[in-house]
Amino acid sequence: MSISFKGRVIATVAAAAMVASACSSAATPAPTMAPATSAPTIAPATSAATTAPATSAATTASTATAAASASLLDPASVPLTLAEFNALPPAPACTGTKGTIGLADATLSAPFFEGIRQGVEDMAARLCYTVIFQSADDGATQTNQVQVMLAQKIQALIYIPSGADAASVPVTDANAANVPVIAVDRYATTGKYVTFIAADSVPGAAKICDYLAQGIGGKGDILVIQGQIGTTPYLARTQGCNQALANYPNIHIVGQAPANWDRTQGYNVSSDLLQAHPSAVGIFGMSDDMAIGAAQAAAAAGKTEFIVGFDGLPDALQAIKDGKQQATMLQPCFHFGMLAVVDAVLTIQGQAAGIPAQQLTMPILVNQANVDQYLNKGYYGTLG
Repeated sequence: MSISFKGRVIATVAAAAMVASACSSAATPAPTMAPATSAPTIAPATSAATTAPATSAATTASTATAAASASLLDPASVPLTLAEFNALPPAPACTGTKGTIGLADATLSAPFFEGIRQGVEDMAARLCYTVIFQSADDGATQTNQVQVMLAQKIQALIYIPSGADAASVPVTDANAANVPVIAVDRYATTGKYVTFIAADSVPGAAKICDYLAQGIGGKGDILVIQGQIGTTPYLARTQGCNQALANYPNIHIVGQAPANWDRTQGYNVSSDLLQAHPSAVGIFGMSDDMAIGAAQAAAAAGKTEFIVGFDGLPDALQAIKDGKQQATMLQPCFHFGMLAVVDAVLTIQGQAAGIPAQQLTMPILVNQANVDQYLNKGYYGTLG
């Protein structure tokens, strides 16, 4: 976000007293939005010093309210972790709702999406907005859920497609109803969005696959446990990993199959691939759930594999600390949820013009050397 936009947001919020009395990739074409802008690389969670200081006792109630609102409505200062979020100054008590936001989430059987939901609901509560929440395992169900939300007159939609099938329909339905859409983690290739918030999966996957390549000494056979075919994270992580492995002519992907981001499927797919390709010495799981499943399958088969994942799940960080998984790329899903709410509220308030079209955060390489910096720091909300 540019400095001028940040100043305009703060000035607008202060002048209007936003909550004064009530409370407050190339693998696929990019979604229809303005030119992309990348977000800065995330760093370890720090202290409350990175957040806005509490107002003094002498500050008037209206000024304190405006300042708190301005801090929360500045996308550049949205906290990364639950700990940083909780360290913010106390928010004014809500005596009503300022509006309604819809959250169409993918399956909550994946901790990543639950972390996003927590971020959405926590930030919405601070900004005094109501959230209508639904989750789905398939595109048809999710399409119906969004249609119900639109009938309930939501003012903005935070959208995480449950899969590639029918992913565009909720977006075009929202567009037709003049409801702005904030895409998180994934996007459909049809329809218009205010912004797309996600980890930058192409360079992230390139980095983790380079780490895998170095970990096996630059040579050998490896397996790839793929995510849900056709989704944007699958496409981006395939592209990034292939880019990295192109630098290692003596490394060969001898087996790969989709496990749809699921731990149990990751175990089953890995078991089959390890049996079919006993020469494999390394495994890239496109999500940590699948990497954890792969580690369990390797242990059951009595094999020692160099295993890397993607997401930074609390379970994966613990597995890295315990030596069962070698590395992951951490993405702060709680932060994504909070940022999505901020962008939704800014859009509702008529301040969408300066929101970056893409807000791509470079995920962090976490291995045994630095895992303690990230374990149990709230990147996944209350999950860890």
